[in-house]
Amino acid sequence: MTRLAWRLVRRRWGRLLFLSSTLAVGAAFLSAGDAALGALGRAVAARARELLAADLELSSARDLPPAADAALAGLASGGARVTKVASFSAMLAADRKDAVPRLASVKAVEPAYPLYGSVLTDPPGAFGELFAGDAALVDADAAAQHGLRVGDRVRLGELSLRVAGVVTKESGRAMARFQLGPRVFIGLGTVEKTGLARFGARIRRSALAALPPAADPERAARRAAQALERDLNDPYLSVTSYPDSEETTRQALGRITNYFTLTALTTLLLGAGGMAAGLSAFLDGELETAALLRTLGASSRETARLYRTISLVVGAQAGLLGALGGWALSSGLLAWARGWAALDLPVSPAPDPRAVLETLAVAVVTAWAVSEAKVRALSATPPLEVLREKAERLPPTPRGTALLVLGGAVAVFLYAAAKTDSLATARWFTLAIAGTALAVAAGCAAALRALSAASAAPLPFAARLGLKSLARRPARALPFLFTLAAGFGLLGALDVVRQGLERELALGTRAGMPELFFVDAQKSQIAGVLALARRWGRGEPSSSPLVRARLTAVNGAPLKREDDARLDEEGRQRQRFLLREFNLTYADALNPSETLTAGSFWAPGETRGVASLEKGFAARTGLEMGDRLSFDVQGRPVEAVVTSFREVDWLAMRPNFFVVMPTAVLGGAPQFHIGSLSVGDRTKQEQFRRALAAAYPNVSVIDAGAALAEVAEVLKVLLTALKALAWFCVAVGLLVLAGAAAVGHRERRAEAALLRALGAGTRTLAAADLTAFAAAGLSTFLLAAAAALGLGLALSARLDIPFAPDPWALAGLLGAALVLPPLVGLAACLPAYAASPLETLRREE
Repeated sequence: MTRLAWRLVRRRWGRLLFLSSTLAVGAAFLSAGDAALGALGRAVAARARELLAADLELSSARDLPPAADAALAGLASGGARVTKVASFSAMLAADRKDAVPRLASVKAVEPAYPLYGSVLTDPPGAFGELFAGDAALVDADAAAQHGLRVGDRVRLGELSLRVAGVVTKESGRAMARFQLGPRVFIGLGTVEKTGLARFGARIRRSALAALPPAADPERAARRAAQALERDLNDPYLSVTSYPDSEETTRQALGRITNYFTLTALTTLLLGAGGMAAGLSAFLDGELETAALLRTLGASSRETARLYRTISLVVGAQAGLLGALGGWALSSGLLAWARGWAALDLPVSPAPDPRAVLETLAVAVVTAWAVSEAKVRALSATPPLEVLREKAERLPPTPRGTALLVLGGAVAVFLYAAAKTDSLATARWFTLAIAGTALAVAAGCAAALRALSAASAAPLPFAARLGLKSLARRPARALPFLFTLAAGFGLLGALDVVRQGLERELALGTRAGMPELFFVDAQKSQIAGVLALARRWGRGEPSSSPLVRARLTAVNGAPLKREDDARLDEEGRQRQRFLLREFNLTYADALNPSETLTAGSFWAPGETRGVASLEKGFAARTGLEMGDRLSFDVQGRPVEAVVTSFREVDWLAMRPNFFVVMPTAVLGGAPQFHIGSLSVGDRTKQEQFRRALAAAYPNVSVIDAGAALAEVAEVLKVLLTALKALAWFCVAVGLLVLAGAAAVGHRERRAEAALLRALGAGTRTLAAADLTAFAAAGLSTFLLAAAAALGLGLALSARLDIPFAPDPWALAGLLGAALVLPPLVGLAACLPAYAASPLETLRREE
């Protein structure tokens, strides 16, 4: 039977290649996403030590305590190399009268920095000048922004510094796409001279350690970090080992991986549906061959093995095509990503064998799963019924279909959970896929019933013939209608999400919105800072106090760090939120960007320990109304009971916080102020920066408009990539449509021959097919529009963005659904028009 299977495969390779291609597209994207994003993750891990510039980092927003210094001394006595670093943001300006101060990220270092890697400069060797006098190094962005050359002077706080060189390469530079400002290096001893290290200044103090050589450096670094964390037991100290550094980058990669994995999995599911429909039609056409084999002595089991082998060959073919396509696609993605990540991302000269085997396994298992019930039905069909033409099509397999759907849902859930490491995300995705599939399938069935009813209307003969031919073959029409509608629906949903994101970003940049934020204003300075903001700004500036604190307990239960490896994604996110340093504020009334959603807000003069939480923060952390929160506020314990939840419009560009308490509770705590203002005119913005830097050099200004522009740029790239995936979903649907026409070529030729023998011309046949495929296109358009709006609403709610679809833009995008089905369908039917009617009717092809 194996030899016969190969002969049948060779004879029908064209039609079987069609079936393979529908699944290969989804397999290629799944493989490409795994390969490209896996390479990014490995590149981050490979450079983690250089990015941290050490094996261990101890950091705090406070001065490092004596216990930390003692621990570092112990490491040094054991052979470790140790150095200290201070990082902060401050306003930098060329030291001339008309210079405009701009925000910069300052790193103050000692001569031993970096412990791994290097800082390269132009001219070479300029790094050593940082410790010989009042000198600074700037990166290329800072040099271009301020028009600086080597030898020029810049002002940082109260100090004038000489530019000793330009940094061309830096170890220890985070991979994050967003930076508050260009990089500036100074010597650690210079920080105090700038006057920026005053009380309340946001300076991150760090100590870096390079451990002695070890056989397993990652394990040694993690064990040393765990020991330090246990021995120091200081909630204000963060201990990080290099394998666990770059948390922000890893989180971003994780989110991108989730989006691409889930969208590629959707493409794979559509391809699997197309393959199932194609294989079903193919096996329908094999009834006569199977009956002849049974008549010639083949058993039911041998017949099943024959067609099972053919189905597995189709799956293997899809897996190989998908693996090769995924390798080519991932190579292109990695080449493109080099411009977005400061990493060397090598392109493999050949596909990864493990990735090929994984893709092959997914495709083969999928092909077996979608065909097994039909293969069994084919082998069980009595030969005499087929030869007597009593069985023209395989019987329905409701039990097999139900098992397939149930097994598919379980497989999707398990695969999504494994790839995203989030049961909640996997559950949401599985339910969304199931709900959308049911809705689209019901819509397709309703569309076919409507077309059947329309065929009874007094229409031209060709139109009625086309509508009847489409409506009376639901088993063949439903698959391509479903995949096309789902593909275009996904495409439209992503466009709806894009419109919502653009609308939300536009709200943050609309006229009159604050464009500038100021931070680090001391309590004694805030009146003067606000006076300058009123002078140069439009309208009343907003400001809020900021109090740093640590959450120590919830309802009396102390918070303890758990091993991240034992937590799922939601658990890790909750732990990060609860254990990080909190920025609290106090107020006795809601600001205009806040809306109360639950509970009641306190009246002015409230003295009880109560708190109001932002509702999204409460949902992510699992905190509820009535919970008792215990904070360590600069060494003083403060307790508050949650009495209300607030919804915050973050794009109102006002200072807003997750946790708010009454003025009487926090008003006396150490604090500084942040605020926002609208200036509008670019010249006035520069005048405000100069005036603020002259009066209050410690106060920094952040350009919110520039940050939003960067966000928009990154979102545009990500959405473009996701739209490419959606277009491939559409390609799957078109392949299913062409495959359905090609697989049923014998029946189509017979019908065309019979109609031509009865007097119908080629033009009439083409008009009938054009009507059928145009009706399919119109049905696809309407179903895709409904699916796009439904999915767009669900995704918008999931991402917490406005649902604001543009009907005309959506209609323009989905217009291809009206055109592509007729073009592809007619192209697939051309051989039927050219066939000889007499030869076809005599089956003498």
